[in-house]
Amino acid sequence: IVNTEQGLQASGEISGDTDLKEQWHHVLLDTEVLWRNGYTGVNATVAVLSTGVNNHNEFQRVIHNSTSALGTEDMNGRGTYLASLIAGERNNSKEASGIATGATIYNAKISNGETTTTTDVLDALNAVSMYQATYAIDVVLLDFYTHIYDKNLEIKIEELYQKGVAVFCPAGDAGGNGTWYPAAYKHAYGVTAINPNKSRMQIANYGKNVRYAAPGGDYDPVLNYSGMNKCGTAHAAALVTGQAAVLLSNGKVTGTGAERVDNLIALMDKNCVALSGSGMGKGMVNLPKACNIVTTDGTPKKPVFDLKAGTYNSNT
Repeated sequence: IVNTEQGLQASGEISGDTDLKEQWHHVLLDTEVLWRNGYTGVNATVAVLSTGVNNHNEFQRVIHNSTSALGTEDMNGRGTYLASLIAGERNNSKEASGIATGATIYNAKISNGETTTTTDVLDALNAVSMYQATYAIDVVLLDFYTHIYDKNLEIKIEELYQKGVAVFCPAGDAGGNGTWYPAAYKHAYGVTAINPNKSRMQIANYGKNVRYAAPGGDYDPVLNYSGMNKCGTAHAAALVTGQAAVLLSNGKVTGTGAERVDNLIALMDKNCVALSGSGMGKGMVNLPKACNIVTTDGTPKKPVFDLKAGTYNSNT
């Protein structure tokens, strides 16, 4: 990973993907360190609840759920874009790479790209709950936020928590610190968005409903998605979802049911880098540290000298 005059840039040393260098979030998250040490999220399954996920160069492992009245096709591009951030293929010489490049995507559509109803969100969550055991679903990206509390939605998220499924969601892109759902529910983990300098993106919500922070969206290597500038905290939530998939797939998290989610969140909390500014939650997850990977970019230790200060002859 290198720093250029143009900004942060992934080195691409261990990935031949053509647009990897444009994904500056890999620098802040030390993703290449993970890949180099074999952490790719293989065997993890991530449910993406958004505008759908299309078949694409970046996806070889997509499970399409057809129980929704909305169908499965992504007519908007947003869901496919978010899925690419989580599990885009690496070393396929196409576009860019996700965080958990070996993970499987479970597609449950909740929106046509213009409106999202609570009914459609509940239908998708019901499908995730119904097929959780069949497809071994580990984690959910719930691409949705609203000011309106919904008891049924809270109950369904709690049900997934009890089954051992962690739910991550955007904190919202209103630039404020009000109460937003589902991030305000006890077992939905809200993510805010940061810039390359680790400051909060202006559009990103902050406050008590934020659990984590991650790089926000400013580049879409997969589809040139026209609405990507509206994906600040959704982009960030997708990245944290990918990080969770890596941890859940490599034996770092034990337990079953709710205990498994609790252990995952405790591990992520323990390995966060605090960020400046209020309402940034625990900060940014340091995934290499959580995976016990030793990196060489830390602050050097103060040198220790064996000899006392003074003047010495060359033959002494």
